[in-house]
Amino acid sequence: MQASHQQTNWTWQIQLWQQEFQEWWEWTLQQLGKQLPNLDGINVPPLYLQILLWLLLGVVGIWLGSRLIQALRGYRWRWWPWPARRLLSSPHVSRAASSWLETAHAYREQGNYTEAVRCLYFSLLEYLDQRWGIRPLASRTDGEYRRLTQHLWPQESYDRLWQAHERICFNQDTISAAQWQIYWQAYQRVVNE
Repeated sequence: MQASHQQTNWTWQIQLWQQEFQEWWEWTLQQLGKQLPNLDGINVPPLYLQILLWLLLGVVGIWLGSRLIQALRGYRWRWWPWPARRLLSSPHVSRAASSWLETAHAYREQGNYTEAVRCLYFSLLEYLDQRWGIRPLASRTDGEYRRLTQHLWPQESYDRLWQAHERICFNQDTISAAQWQIYWQAYQRVVNE
């Protein structure tokens, strides 16, 4: 004897589940409608009750979705399309950035303005990590940081600091006291935006 095989179709299965859900929903509404009191002779139509339940379910879904998005924005996921933004209560720099600032001021007092600007650069990277979630990576170039900060204000200050780092690293330029002041003011504008 030949064994007969029955194949199932996914479309048919989905339609069956949809029909079972609709039947369950109608049965639930009927049971709920029996428990509702008759309001002064006015029957509540099942359609209105169904719309009210769907609206309530939608509001709860939107609320849960917004809470989930708020919770996930604190984490850094690879698949997450927006940068993680840990908003600080004030625009002050983090502890690591402030240690870079202390080092920058120590170099400035010694008259080594080139190393002072290099420390400002690393402080800026720490600030970007803390404020905007742009992680400092050893593989990132100044051009990549420029692209990542192109939407931030004041853009000209960011550009000035990226150019300073390029001058120091690639052109091996030395920085004068007047140039230090320009870069320091750019850094202040970025941090105090």
